[in-house]
Amino acid sequence: ELEETASGQEETALGQEETAWGQEETAWGQEETALEQEETALEQEEMASEQEETALGQEETALEQEETALEQEEMASEQEETALGQEETALEQEETALEQEEMASEQEETALGQEETALEQEETALEQEEMASEQEETALGQEETALEQEETALEQEEMASEQEETALGQEETALEQEETALEQEEMASEQEETALGQEETALEQEETALEQEEMASEQEETALGQEETALEQEETALEQEEMASEQEE
Repeated sequence: ELEETASGQEETALGQEETAWGQEETAWGQEETALEQEETALEQEEMASEQEETALGQEETALEQEETALEQEEMASEQEETALGQEETALEQEETALEQEEMASEQEETALGQEETALEQEETALEQEEMASEQEETALGQEETALEQEETALEQEEMASEQEETALGQEETALEQEETALEQEEMASEQEETALGQEETALEQEETALEQEEMASEQEETALGQEETALEQEETALEQEEMASEQEE
C-alpha cells in the first residue's frame, strides 16, 4: 500500500512537471511568434528605408543634372559678356576714328576760314587799287569776279564741311547711345550671372543636405540589420532551447 501511494505521488509529480513543460512550451511558442512579427516589421522597415534611399538617389541625380544645366548657362553668360566686351571695344575704336575725323574736319574748316580771310583782304586791296587806277578797272573786275567765284566755292565747301561735321556729331551721338545700351546689357548679364551663382550655391547646399540624409538612412539601415541579426540569434537560441526541452521530455 505504501508503495502504491508513493507511485501515485510520483505519477502526480510527473503530471505536474509535464503540465509545466507544456506551459513553458506554449510561452516559447508565443515568444517565437512575437519575434517573427517583430522580424517581419523590421523587414518592412528595411524595405521602406531602401525605397527612401532610392528616392534620395533619384533626387540627387536630378540636382546634379540641374547643376550641370546651370554651369552651361553660366558659361553661355560669360561668352555673351565676352562678346559684349569685344563689341564695346570695336565701338570705342570707331568712336575714336570719328573723333579724329571730326578734328581733321575742324582743322580743314579753320584752314578754309583763313583762306577766306586772305581772300577778303585781297579783295579789299583790289578795291583800293581799283579806286587808284580806273585803267586797271577792267582787269580788276575780271580778277574780282574770279575771286568771288573762288569765294563762293569756298563758302560752299565750308557749308559742306559743316554738314559733314553735323553728320559726324549725329553719328557720334548714336554711337554713344549704342555704347550706353551695351553697358546696360553688360550690367544685366552680370546680374544674371550673380543670380545663377546664388542658385548654384543653393543647389549645392540642398545636395549636401541630401547626402547627409542618405548617410543617416544608411546608418538606420545598418542599425536595422544589427537588430535583425540579434533577433535571429535570439530566435535560434529559442529554437535550441525548445529542442533541448523536447529532448528532455
